[in-house]
Amino acid sequence: MNIKNTPTPATVLNFEREGLYFRLSYEGIRGWRLRISRSSDMSYTPASESLARFLGEADAPKSETFYTANGLFADAVFSGRVELSPLDTSMKFISSLGKTVTEIASISLADGSLKIRGKLSDGEAIYGGGERFDRINKRGTTVPIYSCDGWNNSSTSYMVVPLFLTTRGGGVFFDSYSTAAADIGESDSGEWVFTHEGDSLDCYFYATGDMTDALRGYTELTGHAYMPTPWMQGVHACRYATDYYWFDKDLGVASYRDIAELSDLFVKVGDSYISASVLSDFELESADAFYSLLPDGKYKPLYVKNGAGELTKAGPKGNPSGQSVKTLIEKGISADMKPDAAVLECVPWLPAFEDSDAGRE
Repeated sequence: MNIKNTPTPATVLNFEREGLYFRLSYEGIRGWRLRISRSSDMSYTPASESLARFLGEADAPKSETFYTANGLFADAVFSGRVELSPLDTSMKFISSLGKTVTEIASISLADGSLKIRGKLSDGEAIYGGGERFDRINKRGTTVPIYSCDGWNNSSTSYMVVPLFLTTRGGGVFFDSYSTAAADIGESDSGEWVFTHEGDSLDCYFYATGDMTDALRGYTELTGHAYMPTPWMQGVHACRYATDYYWFDKDLGVASYRDIAELSDLFVKVGDSYISASVLSDFELESADAFYSLLPDGKYKPLYVKNGAGELTKAGPKGNPSGQSVKTLIEKGISADMKPDAAVLECVPWLPAFEDSDAGRE
């Protein structure tokens, strides 16, 4: 037996390549953590930890045991492995099924900036980077990692999240405060390049074979966001009208018989408006809308019949249907999600609409 090449347990792997210091550890759901620095002192506080502290969720990194031999690999057995080159800074992050999820060609420092180059495979799509107004698949673009209030400008990042997911099954999170840019196959169609201003950088690699694990790892690392306050829970909702959207109260009615103010409303017949109080049940049932008389003598539709035969009542400006958040969520689920998700119960979400600690997911 070659004792020298026998894998031994470890919780951290330190190595030096091309004037840079590296520290590799495995943090379970948080993924593989790779710290890169020009200095061997890696005591700096990463951006994710500051955010987690703000959300009251920061805790110490939980490094788990992996196996290594001669510093050429780090194997977490059931959670994948990292293969390291003994000659340069190239490395591969591989799933437990043996699939290469992220492949780094080189890591270098020049002119005060760290540059990480990686390889893109044929047909690979890359998602993430935060809120931008260009396209979902970022391959073929450069994503600037700094926020700019350019809501109508597709070349800027409105809100930055330096987390990138790959259809190979995983992703990478660049954990930093600094200005950076991710060239994802724009300069070279087969390569991605992350350029970071500064000489220290934390990276988290998720190489499980499943993109959703990258999202789980990222939120576990940075903390879980609070549910926004109730006034934000609708389309174009406004804080100046706190009853803009009710959670489970629709403003409409199922039938004209449920309209409390029916005797004060009118129905349009031809070019005339006739008081609902003098119309027959048949005429009321056939009405497409019920109007209120305004002080200036004009008529405004108050209840309007929709395609399902329901009479919807307009809410404040921006909520023309008067539908509640619960109704909108249920309709969205039914229309856009898988059938088995359409049965999702919305009522238990009610505490999430409270502007309090209890509203956190």
